[in-house]
Amino acid sequence: MSNVSTMKHAIAALVALVVIAAPVEAMEDKFVTDAPSSLRLRNTNGVGETHFSGKAAISGSFVALWEDPGSSSPPYLVVRFRPDVKSNPVLPYEKDRPVEDLWLSNTVKALALLVSPTVRSQLRTKRITRVEGDARIVITDYTTRVDCDVRRYFARILSASPSQRIVVASVPLPEMTC
Repeated sequence: MSNVSTMKHAIAALVALVVIAAPVEAMEDKFVTDAPSSLRLRNTNGVGETHFSGKAAISGSFVALWEDPGSSSPPYLVVRFRPDVKSNPVLPYEKDRPVEDLWLSNTVKALALLVSPTVRSQLRTKRITRVEGDARIVITDYTTRVDCDVRRYFARILSASPSQRIVVASVPLPEMTC
């Protein structure tokens, strides 16, 4: 191989390295925390989801409710968690888009950990359509992505210590819109 050919291969390898490394560096700069966190950037997949590894114990309030995505799909049950001001700083967020709601992706387990069997049954049968309360939870599989031009945050709940304050309601189902 000639020196010119070797130089071309070296330049091509360097360009490829810069092209591959640049998005990783940009991703690390894109998400921040306001306090030390055990949640660490793991990867970003091809559809814009960013995944973090580790676990975090956070406190705040939760809401379990039925949401209506519109006429094309049936209503579905969701559980969202709103971290309190002491917990929010440990959750990675995109600069200028802090976590307001954390969607708990394992809904069945979240309900089992957060509300009584009676309340779960009434919620599943839609005798009640909304449950709210306070809790301290441990999460893992923290993920973020953009849905309908809104940055959303998701996690799986591992354990919970709910407070005794639980509020139930039967209200019309809110319709989801993008």
